[in-house]
Amino acid sequence: MTAYLVSLVFTFLGAAVFSTIRGRRARIPQEAVIGICYAVASAAAILAMSKSVEQTEHLKEMLVGNILTVSWFEVGKTAALYAAIGLFHYIYRRNFLTISLDPELAEKSGISVRFWDFLFYASFGFVVTSSVAIAGVRRRLNGRRARSACTAQSLKGRVTSRRSPDPFDEGSRRGRKQDRRSHESHRSGMT
Repeated sequence: MTAYLVSLVFTFLGAAVFSTIRGRRARIPQEAVIGICYAVASAAAILAMSKSVEQTEHLKEMLVGNILTVSWFEVGKTAALYAAIGLFHYIYRRNFLTISLDPELAEKSGISVRFWDFLFYASFGFVVTSSVAIAGVRRRLNGRRARSACTAQSLKGRVTSRRSPDPFDEGSRRGRKQDRRSHESHRSGMT
């Protein structure tokens, strides 16, 4: 239980860091940065635990999990946790969608982008931290996120993005207005 609480503390600390470093014109997507940090932290934990003879079994459990031997109580507890976080995301879906689709509109509307980013990262991290004991660490995602960051860097300047238009181009200003109208019509259709 102590290891779980320490993991949650670091999860919330990471959520605070990731919610404050969000940039408007980032060269690497934030998802890739998070994935790379996760890969480095996982590798550091494995390296630290592999040096200790007593931690070998704990290391194996962290990597593989115990999905075949999980109790029904644990399944119920995990389902309740997922349901609670799913309900939280459903109730506040407008804020999450607004900060994701149009952060400038969110700020103009009085929605704190950093606060809602923190809530998203913290709730997502809470699910991941709670699932590691059952399913183990998902190592395959780490390489994909690193490749995503490298691809984003290598394509910089060759691919035009609608999200970072040239402010002096009339067509891109028209595109931003259309994006904003599309988002507003989507928002007004939500109940």
